[in-house]
Amino acid sequence: MKNNGLKLAVLLTLAFPAAHRAFGQDCSPAQVPGKHGTRNIYRVPLNGDGHGHGISHSIWVDFTMFDDGRIEAPLKYDNDSKEPFCGGVHIRLGAINNNAIAEFYSDPHQCVAGRPLISTGGGPVERHVKWSLQTTSEVACRYAHLYIVPNYDHPATAATPMSNPQGASGHGMLVTFQSCGYQAAGLKVVCANTATGMSNARLLGVNDTSTGACVNLLFQACSAIGYNCRSEGSSLRIYGSHINVTASGPVFTEKDF
Repeated sequence: MKNNGLKLAVLLTLAFPAAHRAFGQDCSPAQVPGKHGTRNIYRVPLNGDGHGHGISHSIWVDFTMFDDGRIEAPLKYDNDSKEPFCGGVHIRLGAINNNAIAEFYSDPHQCVAGRPLISTGGGPVERHVKWSLQTTSEVACRYAHLYIVPNYDHPATAATPMSNPQGASGHGMLVTFQSCGYQAAGLKVVCANTATGMSNARLLGVNDTSTGACVNLLFQACSAIGYNCRSEGSSLRIYGSHINVTASGPVFTEKDF
């Protein structure tokens, strides 16, 4: 069930006394991939037949849990299709009895561009996204099972760093939508990188009538070509350089140009 209010579910049914056990006494099982600072590289297919065939959209998760509860889980978006895709991952940590002890959601609006034509020498497209989380030492001790599935629409966990993403310059470019709507056939919002020539366009549908809908579409367009973005109500803040945003129709306020 979708829960927009979910921030960070750490479901603890602890058998620890008030004075927590010292680590090293019983953090069974000890040999779990990703536990005690080891690595667990996990591939999450976002398409295909569910049996390993026809996969062209994937997110690779490089999961590491440290004993103090810190989690490093950088994501690698891997696209071997001409079509761009967007999505995130849902990580569920289980105790030795499979009961959930923590859940995390990455940003479902992160996108990667489609691969260029093979005839032009294009190959698979990758995008790397840093993702760090913080839970507790108790969760780190009890962690025994890792489950990762796609996340298409659940809000990102609050612990996900959202301000001034890695590689951002200054305070970002702020684009504010004054209105939104299906004003003409083929109306699109377009995000382009004038230095690389990469661009991505998103078509506005008949139901895209709120400013938030336009913010979301522009978020997808700019993310697809590698920009980090942050939604701010009726505005989108885009981090990076050589950004060019265009649209057909009076969608933006004059001051944004």
